[in-house]
Amino acid sequence: MKLILALLISSAMAHEAPSGWSYPSDCCGGSECRPIVCSTIQDHSDGSVSWLGLFFTRNQVKVSHDASCHVCVSYDAAAGSQRRYPHCIFLSPTM
Repeated sequence: MKLILALLISSAMAHEAPSGWSYPSDCCGGSECRPIVCSTIQDHSDGSVSWLGLFFTRNQVKVSHDASCHVCVSYDAAAGSQRRYPHCIFLSPTM
């Protein structure tokens, strides 16, 4: 029972950024979101951005609710692959 409760608490907290604001549910379905270093993001003239080889369309780019940058990416570990799926990226309002 304690293990189930711990899992429920940790999954509920997975939507919350370290600074306390909540990642939107339409972008983050669980533990996919986390802070990243803003300088690792490359912006493009059409409003899209790239981060570590992942491409985020203009519609996937959001404004962060704190001074940090964040990314929401899921991973597919099926068949031993580490394929990544970009959901959203949050840019610091100071960028």
